[in-house]
This record gives sequence, structure tokens and C-alpha cells, in this order.
Amino acid sequence: MKRTSSILILFIVVLFFSCDGTITSLSSDGATISIDRIPVFSSSSTIVSTSRSIVPESMDVSDFFYTLLAPPITRFEETSESFVLGDSLEVDLFGNSVTLETSLTDEGYIMMSGSVVEEDTNEDEVETGKIEIIYDSANGKFSYYSEVLICNPNEVHVPMEPEMHLYVIHQIPFTDIGTDNSFIADFKTLAYLKAPSHLEFQVIENGELYSGPGDSGGWNLGFAFVSFESLRSSSDPPFDFISEMGIDFNEDWILADVSGTPIADAQFQARRAAMVNAREALFAAQGIRGNPIVGIRTFDDDFSYTTRIYMSRNSTDEIDGITLGVSEEGRLTDEHGELIVFSIDETADPSLSEERIEINQANIDLLKSGLPNADWRARTNLH
Repeated sequence: MKRTSSILILFIVVLFFSCDGTITSLSSDGATISIDRIPVFSSSSTIVSTSRSIVPESMDVSDFFYTLLAPPITRFEETSESFVLGDSLEVDLFGNSVTLETSLTDEGYIMMSGSVVEEDTNEDEVETGKIEIIYDSANGKFSYYSEVLICNPNEVHVPMEPEMHLYVIHQIPFTDIGTDNSFIADFKTLAYLKAPSHLEFQVIENGELYSGPGDSGGWNLGFAFVSFESLRSSSDPPFDFISEMGIDFNEDWILADVSGTPIADAQFQARRAAMVNAREALFAAQGIRGNPIVGIRTFDDDFSYTTRIYMSRNSTDEIDGITLGVSEEGRLTDEHGELIVFSIDETADPSLSEERIEINQANIDLLKSGLPNADWRARTNLH
């Protein structure tokens, strides 16, 4: 079996807007409730008609990593026409249309929510995920939550074998939306990665997602985190508390078969629930620490974009420390164009495949200095 990448693998969403003016909902005094902003999602993809969980054939590796390492929301925009409670947003997940219905929460917020529904191995419908966005229109805030299954049976050239699948959870707490529709949000990510002889949870607890105007026009979207944790079945000893929560390290503990089809509904839902219920304990666990990663998408006026992912590169004879780079030529620099070199954690396990960046304030400050957008550098809360 090929070596499984330890990079956290997440998911991909494309959003388009649909307004059904014949469906409305009224407030308690009989007035129609207008929704002034809608979320915008984006990602590069080729729509495939077979299953939402299939990785698109046209996706390149950098775009794959970006969309899988960060929540997929791009920005907010004002509605261009009357959009009221009861209207819906249509979310396209790999060619599978998911309707986000609008409703009111008990607190009076606007909920945009929908289920991801597919056919299981018995050709029955199974809910394999969901999306929930809560919008506080009075105070200009939003929160985000999603779950999704991802498979790659067609062997698209990304770091994910056909026998592997993932289940990914994203969370963003209530976050302010700027008057220009920009935001800077904390996020959490939990990814369940299953290969035939390998089970792993990868956890980002303190991620940061930036969405705002670019330094040279257009729009920038970026994410960064100081580290992540990897909880692996191959650890010696394994993480026993995971089994105590009903999650089995056994190779039969799968969510989808090699064709990308979800397992039978009842079994799928039981395993899904076990992971969702365990997420706070998994976030709190101390696993094998991974290095910082920075991603940036630069949007043009026509909403096309370029993507760069900066991952760690070991020290060399020329560089005494660790750099982050998209390639040997494209390494993370500060605002003055100076190469950023992080100090090495000398206490890290030497058997690991890559050196570890020491987590100290000096290195965190260096990471902040490399965020590729001036507004982001000024507003960052990375820690």
C-alpha cells in the first residue's frame, strides 16, 4: 500500500444562489423577514454526476489541499434581489445538489441548513453529512458547521488512495462580518481518515480563516494554523480512549466501500454519531504534533483565482531551520521579502518523517509576519 499522507484532508463545496419568491415566511407580527446577506462558497471542480463524495478529475493538488484544509466559505454578499425567510440556497457538492432551507432559530437568528443525502450499498437513502450556517443579521455575525464524506475511487492524482475515505467536521463560532463583507474567523477541523490498515484522526483546534480585500485589488481568502494533532491507530500504544467511545481501530470500521458508496444507513449513522459525539475529547487529545500550514487564494475580479499552500520543508546545508514553501523556489517570506526560517524543536521524536517547528512566541510571530496579506497580518489572532 502507498504511504498515506499525514496532511489533514478535508472537503470541497461550490455554492450558487437560488431564490424562490413564491415561498415566504412571516414574523410574529405578520411582516416578511428579509435576509440581507448570503454566504458565498467557491472551489475549483468539475461536476460529476455519480456521487457527491467523488473527488473531481480536474482538481490540482494545491487546490485540493486548500479546499480540504479550511472551511469552504469564501465571503458574504448582499442579496441582489428580494431574498426572504423561506427562500433557499442551493449548494453543489461534487454534482449533488443540497438545498439549504432558511428558518428562524429560537434566538431569532436566521438558520441556513441542509442535509447531504446519497444512496447506500442497499440503494437506500442515507444522510452522509450536513451544512448549518447561522446568521445574526441584527449584529452582523455568523457561525458555521458542516460534516461531509469524501472518497477518491477514480484515483484522481491527489494524496488520497481509492481505498481511503474521510469524514470531516468543520466548526466556526460566531464571527463578525465587516461592512465590506470581510471576516477573520477562528475555526476547528476534525478529519477521520480511514485506509484498509490505518485509521487516523487529524485535528486542528486553533485555525484562522481570513476573507478580505487583496493588497492589489480583488479578494484574498486564506487560512493558517500553528500546529495540528494526529491521533493514529499505529501509535504505540494506540489512543485507547478512542475505542472507549465506540470508535474501532479495526480495518472493518469503514464508512464507505472502495467504490465510494456509503455503507448501510443504520451502520453509517451509528459510526457517524460516535465520531461526532467524541469530537470534544478528540480536540482535547495530545497526539503527534504537525507543523504550521498557510494557504492563500487570490481572487481576480472575475472570481477566478490562484491557490498556494505553504507546508514545512526540512533544514538543509544552506538553511539552518525549517521553512514553509509551495516549492523550493516558492517559500514563505515576510512583508519585506525576507525568507522566514523557523527554529527546530530539538525535543521532537527524531523518527518522524519531518522535523518539527518549535512552538514558541518567536516562531508564532514569524508565522504571523508571513501571512500574505497586509490586512490579515494587522488583524490576526493566531496563537
